[in-house]
Amino acid sequence: MKKFLFAFSLVTLLIITACSSDENEDATTETQEEQTTDEQSVQVGLLDAQAELTSDVAPYQQQINAYQAAAADEEVDEATVQSALDEAKTAAEEASSTLEGYSLETELPEEQKTQYEEAIDTLQSYYQEVQTGLDADEVDLTTAQAAWDDFQAEITSLYEANDLIAPDMASALS
Repeated sequence: MKKFLFAFSLVTLLIITACSSDENEDATTETQEEQTTDEQSVQVGLLDAQAELTSDVAPYQQQINAYQAAAADEEVDEATVQSALDEAKTAAEEASSTLEGYSLETELPEEQKTQYEEAIDTLQSYYQEVQTGLDADEVDLTTAQAAWDDFQAEITSLYEANDLIAPDMASALS
């Protein structure tokens, strides 16, 4: 009888142990699935934020790029360059105004949203530097380019930290 009770206890213990390990595996799988879903929603949010920012700022950047292309082209007449310069100055001012107090409409966790907003602040400083550089007697966008490089580095860091390929914002905005 003792042997029977001992064997029965042993079998019961094995069954309980096996069932509890299945529950732990289920809990672990659910946690991993939740984490994957959270990561994917952050990635989608970042891409949505990029699309939103691009649509808001691209028209201004295109005018600045048009001026730079006209100024670099030796075959373009002075009146065309001056017209492009005036349009670029206006575009830089409007872009800076657009980005002042810019808020993302996209759902992002607070940490990523803060990082994106800091990058947008850097982009605004780029447009302020462009405006200053274009207003100078001799156009110099060196400081503006440094601000742009900082903006691109911030975006790259944010995207790579969230397992995304960083966009080339110069291409995205042109």
